[in-house]
Amino acid sequence: MRWPTWLGVGLALAALLYGTVAVFEAFDRVSHSNSDTIRPFVITMGPVWALAIWAATVCCESLAIRARLRWSYR
Repeated sequence: MRWPTWLGVGLALAALLYGTVAVFEAFDRVSHSNSDTIRPFVITMGPVWALAIWAATVCCESLAIRARLRWSYR
């Protein structure tokens, strides 16, 4: 796999981590107990992480398939 792909996936991961921390801090700022923080955080970030993992898998998988096809024609 080419390095721009890994760079893009790495940058997306960094943005996702930054966003996760920002969302946690936003929920934690207005909460009065642990359950006020954790439950909405998991409900909000669970689908975001699932979508991000799925997108990275599809992106890397399609690039790997293209690379295999490219090598099979040589």
